[in-house]
This record gives sequence, C-alpha cells and structure tokens, in this order.
Amino acid sequence: MLAVELLSEPVVVQDTYASGLSHVEDIGDGNYRFTFYTRLRSTYGGDENNIVARLVLPASAVHAALKTTMRELGMKCCGGEKVSVRH
Repeated sequence: MLAVELLSEPVVVQDTYASGLSHVEDIGDGNYRFTFYTRLRSTYGGDENNIVARLVLPASAVHAALKTTMRELGMKCCGGEKVSVRH
C-alpha cells in the first residue's frame, strides 16, 4: 500500500462495507461520482440494493486507485499498470 506523508485522522472515520459498485458518473471538471451499494435481504422478500456511499474523485485519484488496486491484487493484465488519464 502506498503511504501518504503526513496523513492524519483528526476524527475517527468509520469503515463502510459495500458489496458492489452501482455506477460511475462523470460530473464534470474531471471529477467522477462512484455510487456503492450493499445487497440486503428485503423485509418483503428477495434482495434489495441499498446505497451506502458516494465518493467524488478527480480523474487523477481514480487513476491512482486503479494502479494501486491492481498492484495489491497482484494483477498485471491488459497493460493496466501503464494506463494514462485523458482530460
């Protein structure tokens, strides 16, 4: 994992579990909104997907997240480690 110098947590930030990514929206100015959900058993039967988090990231952070995730998972495919960001 990459360490960020002088990373601080002045208040505790809770972990949020998500079982999936619903969609990614281009919201302009090089920013993207990621909507995450958790699948739960509905009280009415069946499953339902409840939104648990929305993150807005600049394209540069999305690119860094892809590279870091691939490295952490030990993945080297499709040239993804060499992906560049278009603006």
